[in-house]
Amino acid sequence: MFKKIEGFKERERERERVKATPKAWRAKTAMLRELKPKAFLLLGIVAILSIFTIVHASVIDDSNPPILQSFTSSPSTGSFTVGAVINVYANFDEDVDPASTMSVTLDTGATITLDTTNANGCSVSTTQLCGAYTVGAGENSSDLTISTLNSANITDLDSTPNNSTSYSIPGGQNLADNSSVVVDTTAPTLSSADINSTTLTLTYNEALDTGSVPDTTDFVVNVNGSPVIVNSPVAVSGTTVVLTLASAVVSGDMVTLDYTSGASPIQDSVGNDAGALSGQSITNESIAISNGYINGASVILVYNNL
Repeated sequence: MFKKIEGFKERERERERVKATPKAWRAKTAMLRELKPKAFLLLGIVAILSIFTIVHASVIDDSNPPILQSFTSSPSTGSFTVGAVINVYANFDEDVDPASTMSVTLDTGATITLDTTNANGCSVSTTQLCGAYTVGAGENSSDLTISTLNSANITDLDSTPNNSTSYSIPGGQNLADNSSVVVDTTAPTLSSADINSTTLTLTYNEALDTGSVPDTTDFVVNVNGSPVIVNSPVAVSGTTVVLTLASAVVSGDMVTLDYTSGASPIQDSVGNDAGALSGQSITNESIAISNGYINGASVILVYNNL
């Protein structure tokens, strides 16, 4: 009996609240209650359409083969000599089939094949081909680039694959446009050799590796046919190698030099060793006294630089 009374009172209080609520508010509340299921239905439809669009887009195939965008290298900068490995990359606008290949000729004269096999540590992404170029003797380039694109067979990964064998080097995107790689396999050559008193200077045609300093025993200096001791240390700076003799050379002496490379050879900054020297004539710039006289308390010596 008590519960029925309480229930009756609760219903009465609810009627009073409804009566106290403005009519317009009651209408809005009723409308929202009616629209709520429809709103959920609309959101569901939108979600389904979005998923369909994403899935549909992911399976749409184009009708174009991969586009060659650029050539790059790793390393992308530096100077290299015989035996160095430079990885050359062809970069495309989409994933390429693992069987795709390309052949190019570099301006050093070397021809390499680019593929997806990751040979010689040549790591590639799914949009790249790569070829490992090993610098050979006699190959040189002031800025490594591709001179000729010989052939290509490139296929994409569409469900209906698109293939092309017709490619050219992209304008402004050749290897030299994107990298700064110098290939130098040419040994430094002797430009001049002269001596003045005890200082013998060898001058080469390019900058030398100052960290590679020959030992004095790598040289034999003969003055008038007799060997002269070369004092330590030998100095390498810029383009020159300087030896200091134990005894001075005078004007008119005939000086020759032999050089054989040892553990620390004369070499350029890339590591190309200078050639050996045998019986190399040295220009004697030592001065000689041609005359002398006394002038009061002074002794005047006149020299000739022969």
